[in-house]
Amino acid sequence: MLTEQLRTVVCIDLRGFDAGYSAIAAGLGPIYDSLVSFGPFAVDDSLLEHLTSGSIGVEMRGSLPGSDQQYLLGKGLLPLAGLLQYAGQDTRNPVAGGVITIRDPSDQDILVARIRLKIRLRYSIEEQAEDFQQRAKLRKIDKKQLRRGIDPLISDAPHTLLVRIKRVSGLPPAPRQRPDELRPYVTYQVPGHESYFTPSRQGPHPVFDDDYCFEVRVDDAFCAWVDTGGGLHFLVFDDASPGGQSIESRSQDALGFLGECKVSLKPLLHDALAVLEAPFGLVRDLSALSSPAVGTLEVLICWQNFAAAREARERKGLAGPPAVVAKAVP
Repeated sequence: MLTEQLRTVVCIDLRGFDAGYSAIAAGLGPIYDSLVSFGPFAVDDSLLEHLTSGSIGVEMRGSLPGSDQQYLLGKGLLPLAGLLQYAGQDTRNPVAGGVITIRDPSDQDILVARIRLKIRLRYSIEEQAEDFQQRAKLRKIDKKQLRRGIDPLISDAPHTLLVRIKRVSGLPPAPRQRPDELRPYVTYQVPGHESYFTPSRQGPHPVFDDDYCFEVRVDDAFCAWVDTGGGLHFLVFDDASPGGQSIESRSQDALGFLGECKVSLKPLLHDALAVLEAPFGLVRDLSALSSPAVGTLEVLICWQNFAAAREARERKGLAGPPAVVAKAVP
């Protein structure tokens, strides 16, 4: 086959749009001289994030005369970040580009071609880009502050969170209900997991001793929840409450709601070996400062995968911070 018979085309792939194609060119030194357009754009944080860290995909495809079948010859990438580099450019629409290396997709050591490509936005987004970049800097500062004081043993890694419901005490029965007719159970939800429900027990002072473990990744999202969410939210219900209605249409009273509390997990972020173990006061309504107390919930919470290290520290007499005793968090 003569090299002049080779026909190639460049395919440009930009996220959110159909692929664009250059003109077909011939030979081993093809000149495409083509303009490929994408649009319209909605300039939002999603687009600006993609322009900051994303790329345009570039493919070179080849075919032989008289054949409609195309062969993928190679692939390359062109970062989009240059479109946001307004400083130091004479034009209000920065030009990004350069020579893109096209390599064999099955063997990156094989160089197929080099393509010169330029990209630019038709309209300036300088103000939106500056605002986005400023907010991105603030988010980085917030993340650093959020992670300040976090134990390096648990940062950015998956761990096993043990939640033990030990007992509930002092639950008030409903009107015309004998105390021994109470059938309390506890429910709570760890981020990234479905709500957990303990088995029901009997009476106003039931012992649960119910353990459950959750796989938790201590990332920015989890740290933010611990920092701003107020704590792990525990709710106590009475399974003996009369039914007859769908859950969606029943009020908390109809569901047998007895009380609630929140337990802050911040000590577990600051010390991987810490243990939260205390009776926490249950109230009728956390949103009301004058809500009456309705008993106590005794729990134990810790990182289960550090049990051996915790025991070793205790044997050495380095007990660390004592278990945290806290009241209901409004």
